Order: sequence, then structure tokens, then C-alpha cells
Amino acid sequence: VGDGIYRLPDESVRQGAREIGRSLFVVANVAKGEELTSRNIRSIRPAGGLPPKHLYDVVGKKAKRGLKRGEPLLSSMVE
Repeated sequence: VGDGIYRLPDESVRQGAREIGRSLFVVANVAKGEELTSRNIRSIRPAGGLPPKHLYDVVGKKAKRGLKRGEPLLSSMVE
């Protein structure tokens, strides 16, 4: 069944998949200047933060401001 040609899904399908995918979230309160670790940043659902592939890029960096548990992690929050 099918024609054997692989195609990328259209933009609406890809966008829907991104919304239910994983992203980086703050899972424990982090003070301004505190180091980000695998204990306070995790890859969870839903999307909204940085893609999970950036986890090891942010671990070891410091928070630009105080971060609250449950916030999606954005690049603007990391020094």
C-alpha cells in the first residue's frame, strides 16, 4: 500500500506534533545566579521551553533571574 515515496508532513501536522512534544522545564526553584543542573531542569511534556537537545548546553550555566518550579526554560533565562 502506498507509493514508496517518503514525504515530510505538511506544516500543520509538524506544528501539532511540536505542541505535544517535550521541552525543558524548571522542576525545582532556582535562585538568580544559581547553577542549572539535571536536578532542577528536566525534559517533560508539553512543549513550550527549549527543545530537549539543549539540556546539556544549559546544565552548568547560571540562571539570569530567579526561576520558579513549573516554568518552561527559555534561552533568555540562561547566562
